[in-house]
Amino acid sequence: MNKANDERGVVETLDALESLFVDRLVADAGMFELAAHFADLNSGDSLRVDRRTLPGRERAVRIGGEGTPSIAEFCVAELGARMRMGSWGARSYLADSLDTRHRLPLCWKRVRSRQGRIPFVRLVATRTRHLTPEAAAYVDAAMAEHVDGSLPWGRFESRLDERSSRQTRRPQLRARPRRPQSSSRNAAGPVRTAPQVSTYGQRWGSLPASTPQSPLSPRR
Repeated sequence: MNKANDERGVVETLDALESLFVDRLVADAGMFELAAHFADLNSGDSLRVDRRTLPGRERAVRIGGEGTPSIAEFCVAELGARMRMGSWGARSYLADSLDTRHRLPLCWKRVRSRQGRIPFVRLVATRTRHLTPEAAAYVDAAMAEHVDGSLPWGRFESRLDERSSRQTRRPQLRARPRRPQSSSRNAAGPVRTAPQVSTYGQRWGSLPASTPQSPLSPRR
């Protein structure tokens, strides 16, 4: 039977605190897993495919990094209502869970084994969202052992930023930008542009013989 707080001694108080901390860690990890499962239940592929996108109609959106699945847009508000958070907070939480499961497998493994603390895991997911899956996997391998809180928050954040920025400086590992959809103006085919010439000598030297003399040439 639980005792009142004022009836606990030093050891009993610490035992109760530790028990509650472990319960919270397990509950946080369980909610994080359930958020990813909730995204699966609201996959963007489940929406009706229609060529017309009417105002206000639910769309399939990708809220996580490259390699994460799309979700039905309105499910974010449903999750937020149940978790007592705003839509933006719910969107961030859901994106972090998807990023961790699909892009940070080592961190996800620690979440599932209840050895990872969710605030640390979420920070890794947020700071690597702009990276490609290959670069995110590098950061995942470097940071997964520390998401249990073994490092103080400041040192953890500094190390994470160092690993992430190291990948950001490598152009081949940055997230590939999405290719813009071609407009009807360019539907007939690609627009041809004249080749760029680096020097005036090459530019005027390539003109046909009938072309007047360059205005930059010295007068005779």
